[in-house]
Amino acid sequence: AADNTSSFWTDALLTTYHNLVQQEVQQEVIQAFEDHFVTSTNVSVVNGVASYTLPADFIKMRRVEDIRNSPNPTEIVPTTINQRGGNPSYFSLTSGAMWQGGYYLAGNQITFTDTPSFTDASAIRLHYVHRLADVTAMTSTSEIPTEHHRLLVWGIVKHALFQQQSDTTLANAEYDKLLARLKSLIEDRQIQRSRR
Repeated sequence: AADNTSSFWTDALLTTYHNLVQQEVQQEVIQAFEDHFVTSTNVSVVNGVASYTLPADFIKMRRVEDIRNSPNPTEIVPTTINQRGGNPSYFSLTSGAMWQGGYYLAGNQITFTDTPSFTDASAIRLHYVHRLADVTAMTSTSEIPTEHHRLLVWGIVKHALFQQQSDTTLANAEYDKLLARLKSLIEDRQIQRSRR
C-alpha cells in the first residue's frame, strides 16, 4: 500500500520527484538523439476537414505520410500557415498516390494546407517524438531503459535532499555522472557517428 503518511517523503511526493526527473532525462536524451522516443499514430481523415488534434503526448513532428498506398507511403511536407491553399501537388512515382499541399502545426492541431476531399479511417500516419507517460503509482515503470533507472533514483534522491535542506553534492555528482553516461550511449547508437 502507498505510504502517504511518512514524516520524511511520502510515496506521492517521491512519485512527483520521479516524474520531474524523468522529464529532465527525456529532454537530455532528445538533445542527444532526437528520434530516440519516436512513435507513430494514424489520423482518421474526414472529407472537408483540414485540422486534426495532435496526440496528447505529442512533443515534436518528425514525418507525416499519406499511407493510403501503404507499401509506398507519400511524404506530406511541412509548410507554413501562409501557404494554405497554395502548395504544389506531390506525386509518388512508385505508388501513384497524389497528395495536395503540405501541413503546418498550430497549438495542438495539425492542419493540411489543402483540405482533404476524401474520408479514410487511417489515411495519414504521424511519426512524432512523444512525451513519456508519468508514473502514477510505485508499481508503474518508466520508459527510460531499465539499465538507466539508477539515474532516476539519484535524481529523486537529489530532489528529496534538497527538500529537507540537506547537502546534495554527492547526489548531484552521481546524477550528473550517470546522465553523461546515458547521453554518451545514446549518441553512440546513431549510425551517422563514426566508430571509436
